[in-house]
Amino acid sequence: MPKGEFGVAEFLSDHGVLIFFDQEAVLTADGYITKPDREAVLYPQDAIEAFDWTGIDIRKESQGPDRTPSTVQYRTIETMVAEEDWEVVIDDDGAGEMADVVLLRRADDELHVLMVHCKYSSEDTPGARLKDIYEVCGQALKSHRARSIIELVIGKLLRREKKRQEAGKNGFIVGDSDALTSIINQARYLRPRVTIAIVQPGMSRAALSPEMAEVLGATERYLHDTYGSTLRVIASV
Repeated sequence: MPKGEFGVAEFLSDHGVLIFFDQEAVLTADGYITKPDREAVLYPQDAIEAFDWTGIDIRKESQGPDRTPSTVQYRTIETMVAEEDWEVVIDDDGAGEMADVVLLRRADDELHVLMVHCKYSSEDTPGARLKDIYEVCGQALKSHRARSIIELVIGKLLRREKKRQEAGKNGFIVGDSDALTSIINQARYLRPRVTIAIVQPGMSRAALSPEMAEVLGATERYLHDTYGSTLRVIASV
């Protein structure tokens, strides 16, 4: 095998893998299936946010380097940038991403981090399709370590951005490398407040099914109980 490459078996042996099933069951790296002895928690329907997707093709996820306005990611960024006075907003979409979008701001002794995972709809209109939320919930669960290693997360963002700029691209929507470096240098002295957002315009808030509410509830509980992170769920009306 060429230098620097390794097989799947070797990777799994070294790093392990977690597989999440229904009702909070988890297949751990050592081959055990664990399931909490507790009732499932349903994500509250009224906690789901509905963005305005007018003019957006909900089947097109990434805005791409041209920042196409009719995409899910573009509208998500547009809406979230208007919510707070963010110091840094970066489009990190791509292989090895931390999230599709990462937003950062300092407030007193806290560092607020919003990691956003977007997913396109499988159909033209919103509905109650369980498959539309499985993958994006999985992406959210991969972000759970962000709260415990926030300096590494932000440092990786900077390294990825440097590579983008070397290729003639730019991921910054708000801020620049200097602003991101300033946050990195201060991060260890700030209390992290990490929010994970999942965005799926193919999910209708009004049509939320019990099965979907259970998947979202399990995702929220895992993120909160394990690392104290907050979950935002963004859908259609």
